[in-house]
Amino acid sequence: MDTLWSREDGLVVAEGTVDVPPGNGPVVLAPHTTTRPGRLHRLVVGIPGAGAHTGAALAGAHWIAATDLPPGSTAQFLHTCAGGPDPTTEARGAFDPDEIDVPAYRHWAQDKWTALTLRPTPHQYPYGPANAVNGLHWPEAWPNLWMSDPAAPLPQHLDLVHDTAVTFDEIRLRFDTDLNARISSAPGLWQAPQCVSRYRLLIRTHPDAPWERIHHVAANHRRLNVIRLPKPVTAHALRVEILAVGAPHARPLDDAEATYWREDGLRASRATLAPGCRVYGVGLYLAGAAPTGRCRPSPPPLGPVPEPDPATLPRPHTPAGTQESTPCAASPDGPTPNAT
Repeated sequence: MDTLWSREDGLVVAEGTVDVPPGNGPVVLAPHTTTRPGRLHRLVVGIPGAGAHTGAALAGAHWIAATDLPPGSTAQFLHTCAGGPDPTTEARGAFDPDEIDVPAYRHWAQDKWTALTLRPTPHQYPYGPANAVNGLHWPEAWPNLWMSDPAAPLPQHLDLVHDTAVTFDEIRLRFDTDLNARISSAPGLWQAPQCVSRYRLLIRTHPDAPWERIHHVAANHRRLNVIRLPKPVTAHALRVEILAVGAPHARPLDDAEATYWREDGLRASRATLAPGCRVYGVGLYLAGAAPTGRCRPSPPPLGPVPEPDPATLPRPHTPAGTQESTPCAASPDGPTPNAT
C-alpha cells in the first residue's frame, strides 16, 4: 500500500489459507515472508478475487471490531461490481434498475472509524519521536505521530536536540484532535479526549545547562498551537513537557448523546485505553528581530500582489534528532514571560 487511504489492491507479499474453528477465539496467521520495514501493509481475510462478503467458505465467519482505534490504522472493505444495471437503485426510487448502467469497478473502501482486532508478533510501535519532525501532520503513508506510553504517568516530554544552538522566536505544535470526528453532530463544547490540554516549553542553552521555562499553556483544545515569543531565543534543545491530556473536567457521554453522535459516540464510549501524549509536529521558526511577518495580515491590496521578501518569512529549523523519555522530574518553575 502506498498510503493508508489507498483504494487499489497493492502488491501481494504473502498469502495462504487457515482453518477457522467454531466459536469465538483467536486465529493464528503465519505468513511466510519478510514484510518491508517502515511500510504500511493490508491484511486481507477473504476469497481472492471475490467481494467483501462472498464465498461459501466465509459463511458465518466474522472478524470482531477492536474496542480501540490505533492512530494510523483503518478497516477497509473490498467492493466489486461486474457492471451493468444496478438493482440497488430500487430502494432509492429515483431511477429504475434498467435506467442505471454502472461501469465495472473494484476498489477498497475505508471505514476510518473502525479497526479490526489484530495482535501482531513481534509487537509493532510506529509512533516514535522522529515522527514529530518528519513534516507530515496526519496519517498518510505512516502514522506520523509521536505517542507516549499510555500506561505511564504524566508528565512526559519530547525533546528536540540540535547539533549546534539555533535561534528562533516562533514555535508551532500540532496535537491530535481526532480529524475523523464528526464535529457538526458532536455534543456541545466537546473536546477531543486525546488532545494535549496543558503543557510547557523549556529550553537548554547548551548541553550541560539547566532547563529554563519559556512558555506555559493551561487550557488548550486546539490542534495547531503557534507560540510567538517576545524576542528571539538561542537554544541547543527544546523540551515539550506535557502535563495533562484531555478536557480537565470531561464527562462521559450519556446514551442519548452517544446515539445522536452515531459512530463517533459509540467509538468514544467503548474506548478502553488512555490516549497517552500525542504530538504530530514540532517546529522552530525565525521571523527576524523586526515584527514584520509576525503581525496580523492587512487586507489584500488592489492590483498585483508583490512577492514577499524571503528575509521576512519564517524559516524552519531542522533538528538533529528527537528524544522521548520516561516520566521526567519536575522542571524548574520560574516567571513565565508569556503565560496563557
